[in-house]
Amino acid sequence: MPLFFLAAVWQVPTRSSSTEITNEKDFAMHRAVANEDKFDRGPYMNTKKFFKLAEVEISSGKYRDAINLLRRGISELGDRYRSNGAIDETGTRLALAEIEESNNRLDVAANLLLSVLATRLNMYAEKSRIEGKTDC
Repeated sequence: MPLFFLAAVWQVPTRSSSTEITNEKDFAMHRAVANEDKFDRGPYMNTKKFFKLAEVEISSGKYRDAINLLRRGISELGDRYRSNGAIDETGTRLALAEIEESNNRLDVAANLLLSVLATRLNMYAEKSRIEGKTDC
């Protein structure tokens, strides 16, 4: 890897209040966020990226950041995951997450949103499998 590329990636401004990268996991996460506009592998892969980044944020106790990533993932996937005849109860969990967030219980809200996005990703993957799509 050329040295100028590594230096450019290392100094990428982040969306958090601190621009200091303290470990390899932070470096990988910030690099992925910095490169997010370069992803063009379909809605499933884009959404999966937000899901994985949110998992990292939740494990680090950064619930507000996780909530923002999960909302972006939910928006990215949209209603593409829906299929005829499938029961979708994720709207209820989404409403509960909003209530928990308004009550400042960000840990609960983040985990609810994570479960919403996990379910929708699984539904999308199953729908794609049935329809013979190959983007997941």
